[in-house]
Amino acid sequence: MKIILHIGQSKTGTSAIQSFLTLNRLALRDQGVLYPNIKKRGFTIDIASHNAVADALLGQKMFPYLSADEYFQQFFKQAKDFNAHTMILSAEHFVGGQPRVFDVQNEKEYFQKYEKKIYKLAQYLQGHEIEIILYLRPQVDWFASSVSQTIRIEGLMSKKKIYQNDRQFLELMKPLLNYSKLVDMWSNVMKPDRLQIIPYTRENLFKESSISDFLKRVNLENLSLPNKHEHVTVNASISREFIELKKEFNKRERSSLEERLIIKCMEQLSVSSKYGDKYKLNDDIVSWIENYACSQNDYINQTYNSTKTALTSIGTYRGQKLPEIKREEIQAAKNKFEQTFNSFQFRILRVKFAVTSFLRIHLPFIHGALHQIKRLIKKH
Repeated sequence: MKIILHIGQSKTGTSAIQSFLTLNRLALRDQGVLYPNIKKRGFTIDIASHNAVADALLGQKMFPYLSADEYFQQFFKQAKDFNAHTMILSAEHFVGGQPRVFDVQNEKEYFQKYEKKIYKLAQYLQGHEIEIILYLRPQVDWFASSVSQTIRIEGLMSKKKIYQNDRQFLELMKPLLNYSKLVDMWSNVMKPDRLQIIPYTRENLFKESSISDFLKRVNLENLSLPNKHEHVTVNASISREFIELKKEFNKRERSSLEERLIIKCMEQLSVSSKYGDKYKLNDDIVSWIENYACSQNDYINQTYNSTKTALTSIGTYRGQKLPEIKREEIQAAKNKFEQTFNSFQFRILRVKFAVTSFLRIHLPFIHGALHQIKRLIKKH
């Protein structure tokens, strides 16, 4: 069987691709292409990505809390039952995820565990035709987006303080900016039959769409799929003034329920913001990343990149002119937040989130059923 590993990177349209594959899961399966889901206690849980699978390779269990053995036993059984000729596994956590940079002592330990993850995956996929597809975003752009994303969800990621300031976070994230080492490791350990490295810039994507580009590069663009690209939504983001406000909120530890409500409220308010969601980095950090990435990108372009567009260290970020967010603008955002967060709508939402959390942990089969109903509504 051919196995397509879409391994990321984060912030390269992965959520849109995964949503599209999930919406078209049955149509793909009928044409011999398996985008596997999982069963727990006999009930199907319609997972959108395989991030939990990637993390399970190092023993880390997240919802739906199965081991790597259990995942791959189910995947290959599905492939056999439905006579699939191709399986797609898609997860940003293959190239990221476990090991977490904030859980290791140093860069050496990080790469030792990272290599162990790839070896484990290679063992499960032994004997099959392996194709890896990896989109890489310019390092400056990826780092700016990663800062914003980490501030947004830090309270859900770890009890540790991950982000303190941009300089500290840069030192922490250096292993994930070492693109050449990461790519070499996937090539040398996995030894795929095909490895596609694609610089992630809009003009480099087929039809300027991550979904269209992915389907074309894995030779699936001619399949008959009922749910078209325009039906797919991507992750919500938080605008600049609320990111600055979230920095303040992150100084205090909160429950997961409280964190999810805060994020939801800020996402909702960000829709009407005039500031946009682009994060502003200091010039010295931008220069450091550019210097750090220069030789790496030259190596990747010469060794792996077969597209017409070269991987660069900075993309759309260079054209941004972002003024500093003033203190009074952050205070205005806080006033809006408090008014909305204390509204009747959010008191109802708190109950909904609490019920959902309980079902996810204690009754995953019911949670899975409700999730599937939600997806059916989304389809129609």
